[in-house]
Amino acid sequence: MRTLVAEQKDREFTILYINRDKDVGRRKALEVNLGWLGLEAERITAVEGRKLPQELRHMFPPSRLSPGEVGCYASHMLAWTKLVEEDIPFALVLEDDAAMDKGFAKVINETLAAAPEGWDFIHVSTARRFSHRPLAKLPSGHTLARFSRVPAATRGYLISNAGARKMLKPIPRLFPVDLDTRLPWKFDLDSYGLVEALVGERPSISTISPIPSAGRSRLRRGIRLNNPLHTWSGLVFNIRKLGFAWWLRCLAANVGRRIGTSLAKIVRFAGTCTAAFRSTTMKRVAAKL
Repeated sequence: MRTLVAEQKDREFTILYINRDKDVGRRKALEVNLGWLGLEAERITAVEGRKLPQELRHMFPPSRLSPGEVGCYASHMLAWTKLVEEDIPFALVLEDDAAMDKGFAKVINETLAAAPEGWDFIHVSTARRFSHRPLAKLPSGHTLARFSRVPAATRGYLISNAGARKMLKPIPRLFPVDLDTRLPWKFDLDSYGLVEALVGERPSISTISPIPSAGRSRLRRGIRLNNPLHTWSGLVFNIRKLGFAWWLRCLAANVGRRIGTSLAKIVRFAGTCTAAFRSTTMKRVAAKL
């Protein structure tokens, strides 16, 4: 893993944020946050799932996604289209519930300086849950890594022009955007991320994100395919990108984490049962007395 110690020269980068016309409060809050950081951003008008632009309708088969999921995905596609049409080298894309702290721009610049040549996508909004291969330690203390399983959420990410072109591949959109970005082999996406979350979430329900009630329908659609081990293409892609040794290392760590989580649940369940048994026993003894 590389350690970057020299200060990188700051450079301007394009910021796009997604927001519906009716969500004025979210727009103002985000603009205030960006202004406090001394940053300017361009707004991408989010679309409603039932009012898709004509050029995107063929991408979304009927009865596959909820209106909220369709609108969210299509809105991100509009941001990617802007990069391609205006030949923007790369951009930071934010959803309207994003929240950033001081030093945000500095870390973004450090990330861009450390990113491997030819990168497509860099997650900056979700803290690490699964094992990863560290690539560079940034001067700010953040770590740029390649994940064994790509993080969820699209609240904040860097995307290159090449990455935007790949994500606009003319194929049917069967899954929500926050899942498709977890399947880099599907788009041949060279994907990275910061181990520590850089973009937080304001305490509000995002109106452009996939609706929470979509859980069971996601299972019916086979959403568990976000695990690379569940598809041969994902497995091969992950080994190729991580390297075989690092893939084995990450696999062992992830399996160990799952076992630990399962054991903790069993212990908690056993403790609950024991406490309930003791309570019932004491009540019966007290009743006899």
